[in-house]
Amino acid sequence: YNSWIQSMELDHRYESGKCFFLSTSEGRVIHIDSRAKGKVTFNQVLSPKKINTVNLHPEGYIMATAGLSTFVELWDVRNMPSTKKLKSLASHCAGRSINSAYFSPNGTKLLTT
Repeated sequence: YNSWIQSMELDHRYESGKCFFLSTSEGRVIHIDSRAKGKVTFNQVLSPKKINTVNLHPEGYIMATAGLSTFVELWDVRNMPSTKKLKSLASHCAGRSINSAYFSPNGTKLLTT
């Protein structure tokens, strides 16, 4: 790979703590299952620019991504893995690059900085 890992988010849908999401400097999101010897279960470009943050909703079905594209986007992780290009459920343009995006503990809010 010719990119940097920007962020890591544990996939709390699995109690073992051995699955996680990575975001990269090339706009890619990768899901790794270390229970299966580090198997990559999802690897797709979700943004044309660097993704600074990937965060999973407390209920585990919605993932937020944000970065240099100036958009925060919501994705349905139940559609991952997919062989076709995914479409975000929702997006919002902040007008400037976004450093981080995190769901509140109860999942009712999404904070971006």
